[in-house]
Amino acid sequence: MAEWKRLAEKYKWLCILTGGIGFFLAPFLWPIFLAIIFQSLSLAVPVIVAVFFITTIRKEKKVEKE
Repeated sequence: MAEWKRLAEKYKWLCILTGGIGFFLAPFLWPIFLAIIFQSLSLAVPVIVAVFFITTIRKEKKVEKE
């Protein structure tokens, strides 16, 4: 437990500094984060829809055969 306390004391100012920089940069970085999320969704949604249609078509074919 003492080693964790010593580690926390050693990096206390570094944590405060990086947290402050993060709060300062967050408004400028949000458009980048949102663009990454939008891009990944725009690539994933068509694949999910295609998989859904393929599975429903296969299920319908199985029902027709029976």
